[in-house]
Amino acid sequence: MAKIYDCFLFFNELDILEMRLNELYDSVDHFVIGEASQTYTGKEKKKYFLENKERFTKFLDKIIYVDIKSDGNFEEVWDREFYQRGQILNPLKNIADDSVIIFSDVDEIPNKYALRKAVEFDGVMHMKMNFFQYYLNMLIDDNWVAPYTIKKKYLNKLTTAEDTPGKSIYLARYSIDQYAHLLDIPFEKAQKCCGWHFTFMGGIKTIQQKLAAYSHTDDYWPAMMKDEAKLQEVLDIGIRIWSNDQLVQYVPVDHTFPKYVQDNQKKLEKDGLIKDVYAAYSALQSMYMEMRKKFCFSNLHIEKPFEELGNLRPLNYIEHMGIKDIPEKFLNLPEPKGHLVSHDCVATQSSRSPWSYGESNEDAATQALIGTPNGMFSFHTDTEQSPWWEVDLKNIMPITEIRIFNRLLPYAPDKGVARRLDNVQIFTSPDRINYKCIYYHHSTDHIGGIDGKPLIVNPAKLEEARYVKILTSDFTSLHLDKVYVYSC
Repeated sequence: MAKIYDCFLFFNELDILEMRLNELYDSVDHFVIGEASQTYTGKEKKKYFLENKERFTKFLDKIIYVDIKSDGNFEEVWDREFYQRGQILNPLKNIADDSVIIFSDVDEIPNKYALRKAVEFDGVMHMKMNFFQYYLNMLIDDNWVAPYTIKKKYLNKLTTAEDTPGKSIYLARYSIDQYAHLLDIPFEKAQKCCGWHFTFMGGIKTIQQKLAAYSHTDDYWPAMMKDEAKLQEVLDIGIRIWSNDQLVQYVPVDHTFPKYVQDNQKKLEKDGLIKDVYAAYSALQSMYMEMRKKFCFSNLHIEKPFEELGNLRPLNYIEHMGIKDIPEKFLNLPEPKGHLVSHDCVATQSSRSPWSYGESNEDAATQALIGTPNGMFSFHTDTEQSPWWEVDLKNIMPITEIRIFNRLLPYAPDKGVARRLDNVQIFTSPDRINYKCIYYHHSTDHIGGIDGKPLIVNPAKLEEARYVKILTSDFTSLHLDKVYVYSC
């Protein structure tokens, strides 16, 4: 009976390796596992198999371990990978000519049907596998074609077809039919249902580790997936690897899966290798709502309703959903002139209203200096003639910029709430006795805020002041979202 040698490189896929060994232990004669001291990109790496050898004790009698200690110097990333792949040939030099050799990655697991076909066929055989990503139960399609088997008698022809043996082994994954034709090796085209390709398993951290070690380091998709938030989004949606918009599907774990997976579903789910579809749906719901918020944030300057927001205007949506935190990056504002000096100061106001925060005017007014704008009011005076708000900067300093985010909510087409600031004036003072008006609003346009239209005042010349006072000359209430003062 022909012997079967299962040959692959190992990086850190401990769970996948355990799955492979369990699935194939009764069918193969030897597992040839190559483990290098460097990643394909040349970074030093741990010998994960050696460190976890006790986990695989029951399989050790069939394991031939190839310790790839010195990788040498390589001009290209690919050259290092070719070298590493070539090293797993060393234990195969003296095996029988009718031996079957499997060349695959550790996460490409052939099934027993494929091995029977490989033993029966005298030549090279391509294998077509079911293709899964991120989770064992997330199916891309049934059309993964790369791993292959070859009889030992033809191995020398293949390994000498390129300038290095490892290069031939690797390139044959994607063009074994061409090699077979050129080298006069009998060829069996890709057989269906030959196993399972489980790629990019183990969660975000494991995937990022794999991408960091990847030979295709400059490719668009691996580069983009270095962004953890983007990667999490791709996992939650189920976007196909190497794609931006192709979707994959969850499938039930049934009799078509490796027996080890069938028998250990709860454990694999706990370890994050099988995704609970209800948890997946919940994650998708959360992600959808987060994307809806970002869409809203990006369109706060637009007053029309959006179908994507339930036919609400963006400002109405903010109010309806009770959203309190709006990242400033969505407001598309210019960089402030100077550094923020008001953030740890105390403010006061002319009066209190039933809606005022805290127990004093200072408690209420200081809220305008804390946090980020959200369209609501941070402080609220009573309705009176010429209400005002004032901040004490603690020291006299040059004022380079003042930003006022007006209250915009609740939103109404007439902008009644925002219009209460139409006659605003800004004063500065060194001592709270002598005040100078540095700004008077005389535009017919309302002052905005989170819609990307806050009032930004840059004094024509530097004003030396300790106090900044905001006042409206009308009989009204003064209520602002946020106020920021900057100095050089």
